[in-house]
Amino acid sequence: MFKRTLQYINPSFDPTMGNQLAAQLLTEARQGQFETALSQLPTWREGKWDERGFYIDLIGQYANNRESVEKLPDTALGNLIRGAQAVHYAWDARGAKSADQVHRGSWNPFFERLKMARQDLERAIELDSKDPTPYSILIRVGRGLQLGSETSDSWFDAAVALDPLNQQAHVNQLTAKCKKWRGGTHAEMFDFARDTVEKAPNTSTLNAILFLAYHEQFLYSLGFDNDIDKAYAELSEPMPQEETIKLYNRTFGKIKRVERVSDYWSHNMTLFWFYLCDNHPIARQELAKVGPYCTEMPWAAFFETPIEGFKQVRRALILSKFTG
Repeated sequence: MFKRTLQYINPSFDPTMGNQLAAQLLTEARQGQFETALSQLPTWREGKWDERGFYIDLIGQYANNRESVEKLPDTALGNLIRGAQAVHYAWDARGAKSADQVHRGSWNPFFERLKMARQDLERAIELDSKDPTPYSILIRVGRGLQLGSETSDSWFDAAVALDPLNQQAHVNQLTAKCKKWRGGTHAEMFDFARDTVEKAPNTSTLNAILFLAYHEQFLYSLGFDNDIDKAYAELSEPMPQEETIKLYNRTFGKIKRVERVSDYWSHNMTLFWFYLCDNHPIARQELAKVGPYCTEMPWAAFFETPIEGFKQVRRALILSKFTG
């Protein structure tokens, strides 16, 4: 399988992960058009909620013409797209920096746009109470508006009641419990991650949430504590190494390929985590599965651009294969 990665001499960032429907949705979103989304996404429901969430988020991220978004119909899907776009619109205003580094003038548009998103997403729920996607996105809205854990927990509970293994809901909920956000702690984050993997079947890519939790701890020590020695000391402790290898062997180690477009994030997360742990053999297994497709998470947290980070790690893994 590793030989397959050698085809990809110069991978480039492709947010569609080579998926034909995603490519069409992206093209239209950039043009302020939503015909394909409105005609095809209604069929992506039971058994396909994760893919639906991926497509909705893709549209929301790249539909930059707010005027065209506001013209979407007052339907469940129209409001869902509008709400997803408003979330990205809000974070565009705030930026990805820590709160103390956000420009003072960015806070008002950030909060106002999140309030718009909440209104649209709650309208989507009103029109389609069986879709977990708006609840999943609302967890991120709640984090930004600092609504507290009780509100976020209620949205998470509603999402998983409809789709117990919903990736977007779990990732957003874990992020809300991170220490870098007000009220979060490492202990609460790890409790949530471990509870999730205990309930998830071995075949579920949701098991990558434990790798995400360790990644967030590493990132906090590195970026918030500004303590690189602490970050790498935590990384090299026996527990994270043993726990994550054991999890990998019973889950991702038995998954032969990326089956769904929504699963690339979990394989990228797994790849990066084991690269950080200096476990190159496992990292190479995941590199072979993702091929040329890198996701924003986790690469954007450590590198200037996701693709540059992916390329650097990819080169290191290929070289170590032949140099030992």
